[in-house]
Amino acid sequence: MKNSRELGVQYPSKPMSIYGTIWDASSWATEGGKYKVDYNLAPFVATYKELVLHGCLYKPNSDGLGMADDVPIMKEIYSNCELQDSTNDSPIFDNFLSDDQKMGLEWVRKNFMIYDYCVDSPRYPHQLPECQRDLKS
Repeated sequence: MKNSRELGVQYPSKPMSIYGTIWDASSWATEGGKYKVDYNLAPFVATYKELVLHGCLYKPNSDGLGMADDVPIMKEIYSNCELQDSTNDSPIFDNFLSDDQKMGLEWVRKNFMIYDYCVDSPRYPHQLPECQRDLKS
């Protein structure tokens, strides 16, 4: 998702880490509880193969924003990681997905996505700011 300061959902400005957990949300996240967890199939194991995460390493500079300019490969890949103004014109996203890729992403969403909190009006009666943005924009 693009940096959207004007919506109140801007990128974090502090270092982040990744933490994962598996929990049972089948009462609400599977088409209103249509699909229940079968605990007879336990243990449940999730693995990642060749997982690649792209992001900017946080290195504060005078304005509190920064990039990993001391790591050559990161500098080459993410030379435009500094957070810019709220106009969403950050070069890292300008050509992030082509029109064909956006269409492919939309196809996957329509055919494989089971739960989308952006359309869960019983749970979120007021649409969240990031959900107001069109996927194609």
